Order: sequence, then structure tokens, then C-alpha cells
Amino acid sequence: MPKTVAFGFKADLQPHIEAAIDPAAFDIAFLDFETAGLGDAEIVVPLTLRDIRMLHRHHAAERHRYLAPSPAIMALCHDKKALNERLLDSRFASLIPPLQEPGQRRLPYVLKKREATSGQESFIISTRAAEEAQAERLASDAYFCQAYVEGPIEYASHMLFAGGRLVYHATNQYWMPPHAVKGTGAPPVREMIGFAMDAPVIAALAEVVGALGFEGVCCVDYKIQEGRIRLLEINPRFGFSLFRDINGFLRAYAGALGEPAASGLPEALRPGLAENGDALWPGAPGQAAPEER
Repeated sequence: MPKTVAFGFKADLQPHIEAAIDPAAFDIAFLDFETAGLGDAEIVVPLTLRDIRMLHRHHAAERHRYLAPSPAIMALCHDKKALNERLLDSRFASLIPPLQEPGQRRLPYVLKKREATSGQESFIISTRAAEEAQAERLASDAYFCQAYVEGPIEYASHMLFAGGRLVYHATNQYWMPPHAVKGTGAPPVREMIGFAMDAPVIAALAEVVGALGFEGVCCVDYKIQEGRIRLLEINPRFGFSLFRDINGFLRAYAGALGEPAASGLPEALRPGLAENGDALWPGAPGQAAPEER
């Protein structure tokens, strides 16, 4: 008998999942978790940040059927500046391109909206003329600036965490046009789906994401420059291209359900116990969550 799966609703992703699914293994439906019950679904998969919020708000008693980050950790990852500041104040600081404050910006750099998806509202600033054209965004607290990481190759690793363990990963490699940000506004010149990323890179990324106490699926964007990981984003949601391995992902997801959920940071990273003050989430797990978005 196929397992019953309830996905959240994302109109542009639904047809891709429907085309890729193995109907002998999975019987799928797409639901609005705010208005619909979960029915007899054995596996519940949020696709968007809204899906995650609605599951926590309306279906918390069904936590054994889905994997998702806490509202606090989801908000931290979605706020790119807040996440970078947290990581720069940790033992993972060497992985993060430096932030650039007014009066200290060196061309080229990246201007990013703190909360955006799919590369939207991200701009490579490589000339003073481009800087002047972005004066309004540069003056806004909704944006921040970060050093640009040179090189045309960017990676996206889909990672699924359950009970503090990495239980699934799949990586794509993208060759980008010069000085372009991966996303809807700048399609890659070439892409390799299912790229065989080196195990030490996956292990290092898993250590960072795991240290946040992350549960569920995320998409980690990064480059590798002179043999060093340069972490760009941790998107706390289902990545679009994951539909290409949706059956393998669902098998891993189903197998991971029932794992005890991670609560805040692992013990070794909590305040007072972390080496060199490396806690990424001071006060975890008792700190109040940031305002829900």
C-alpha cells in the first residue's frame, strides 16, 4: 500500500511533484494547513514558511507526522543578517563572508534584503554608479551588505534533519553568469543535479545547521573558494529543485518521523558549556522566539 502524504500548497511546485512522484509508493495530496485537517496522512511535508507556521499553529498535536524547525529558528534563518551575525559570533565565523557596514564597503559587495527568497532583492554592487543607484536600499534597515565571494560556481545542498541528525542530503551545482546572484532573476548557465559533493563538506554544513537545533528540511547555499566553504544562506524550507528526488526524500522523511525533536542547541553549544563562547542561540531553549513572520 502506498503511504499517504499531505504536502503544503505551493502552486508552482505542485505540478513538478505530481509528475515526479512514484504512485506505487506514495498517495499524495496538497493542503492549506490553515483551513484543512490533515486527514489520514501518514507523512506531512510543509513546502513554505507559511506552511510551517500553520502546522505549528493549528496542528501541533500532530507533530509526530511532520518535521519542521521551531518558529524561533525558522525566523533566525529567514533573517539573513541576523543569521550571519549569529554565525560570525560563533566558532563557525570563518565560513561566513564578512558583513560590510557604511563607510567600510569595498567593491564588489552584495546588497541583500534581510528577508527574501530565491535570490530576489539581492544585487551585486561592483561600481560606484551601481552604488548610487541603490542609495535608497542601502539606507534601509531592511537590507544589509556582505562581501562578495568571487567565482562562478555555487552549490545548493538540500538537507533533512530529525532528532538533531542529518538523515538526507542532495546537492546541486550551478555555474552562474559573471557577478550574478542565483535565483529567479539570474538563471544558471549550467547546472548539475545530484552533484556528488565531498563528504567533509556535507559534514561541515551539517555541523553548522545542527548547531542551530534545526529540525526538518532546509536548503543551504554556498560557494567553495580556495578549498574553503563560504556559507551564503540557510533557507529554512523545502527547496524548489528537491522535487527531482522527491521519492528518495520522502523515503528518508518517512523513516525519520518519530525521532525525538531537537530542542534548541545541542548540550555542548549552550551558554556556559560552549568552548570559547561559541553558542549560536544564547538562552536556548528558553529564550523567547523572535516575532513570527
